[in-house]
Amino acid sequence: MSGFYGVNYRINGHRVGFVQALNGVYRVIFERCYEENTLEAVEAIDWQNVTVEQVRTDYPACPLPEGYTFSVQEIEYTKQGYFTVILKTDKQHWGDVTPYQAQIESLNAAVAQKDTQLTESEENLAAANAQLAEL
Repeated sequence: MSGFYGVNYRINGHRVGFVQALNGVYRVIFERCYEENTLEAVEAIDWQNVTVEQVRTDYPACPLPEGYTFSVQEIEYTKQGYFTVILKTDKQHWGDVTPYQAQIESLNAAVAQKDTQLTESEENLAAANAQLAEL
């Protein structure tokens, strides 16, 4: 059996046909004709750890932004055969920053070396100015 919207995405393993984004609010429609889209299962979705799989390549990408967690604002229960989960972005996750930490450490070491060179240059300049003042 297929739903009205078809299957365009899988969100945390749930078949989804339609996701609407408007002003930072996302409406995700879960059609009840798919066995995994029971009320209990939809309510139990972990929106802090979202995985989206694009099912149809001829359909626009899912508008849920990657790297974010979401908070459920409301779940609308209708008799038309679907649930609508209304979401807002909650937090952004930066992922693995280990490569950037090594780069930051390298840059901090370069800055420290330049600071040392600058201090030495200032000391040499002060000594040269002192010698000139004696002449």
